[in-house]
Amino acid sequence: MTCAEVREALHCYLDAELQGDEVNDLESHLLDCADCREEHRRWQEVVDAVRGAQQSYPPSATSIDRVRGLLEGAERAERHQHLAWAAALLLVIGAGMAAWLTGWFGGQGESFRVYAAESHLRYARGRLSLDAQSGDPAALSAWLEQNLPFHLEVPAYPSPSPGANAYKLVGARLLRHRDEDVAFLSYTMRDQPVSLLVASAEGREPVGGEVYRSGELDFHFYSVDGLKLIGWVDKGLSYVIASNIDAVGAESCVVCHGQGAERRKFEALEPAR
Repeated sequence: MTCAEVREALHCYLDAELQGDEVNDLESHLLDCADCREEHRRWQEVVDAVRGAQQSYPPSATSIDRVRGLLEGAERAERHQHLAWAAALLLVIGAGMAAWLTGWFGGQGESFRVYAAESHLRYARGRLSLDAQSGDPAALSAWLEQNLPFHLEVPAYPSPSPGANAYKLVGARLLRHRDEDVAFLSYTMRDQPVSLLVASAEGREPVGGEVYRSGELDFHFYSVDGLKLIGWVDKGLSYVIASNIDAVGAESCVVCHGQGAERRKFEALEPAR
């Protein structure tokens, strides 16, 4: 790997998202290159500072709202820019706000939504590859069964009639969130990427947004700079679907609930009281 390639991949390496030969090539380069080792050391210190911050006083609601707005704007930035911004903010605001940032990145429901949005943007920009490429739900279900700590059956979207709103399954890969394996599924609709992130629900329940209810399920709808997100929990799993497509709720939810019996879960969506 060249120095430029190593520095581009450092954020994935620090998040344990590289695998196999990618890890070996990067670490071999670090052993031979003092400049890149120093770059790695600086970013490792930033990551350790964010993850290890302790709360010294509770932040105000105004501060939380201000930082939330900044973070949502930063979702589209490169990860190393994300970390540099976080480091500067830690120095300015101090340990109290650092603890809130740790909660954002470290495992609240909002953290999973932000991670899903960031993963979708990385995939859409060609910076996130798929581990398994297949349009066969059964084949991907079998692959995920061997690699995930939970059971996930990839929904079999019914054979579509000709039309612009048909979904096409592309493939899947594993990602890491809060030191746990999660599933990233890729679809296309109208020639645009649609991403689905699935993880165990504990600590990843969606919060905020516009909430619509169907039966016992609450669907949380978000819109951030043109990116559409829907989050919900069902049968112990937390889902977030992301795209930049203007689709009604029922069209988006078909990705996970395409069968007739499952469609009833969302066809009666109405605002939660």
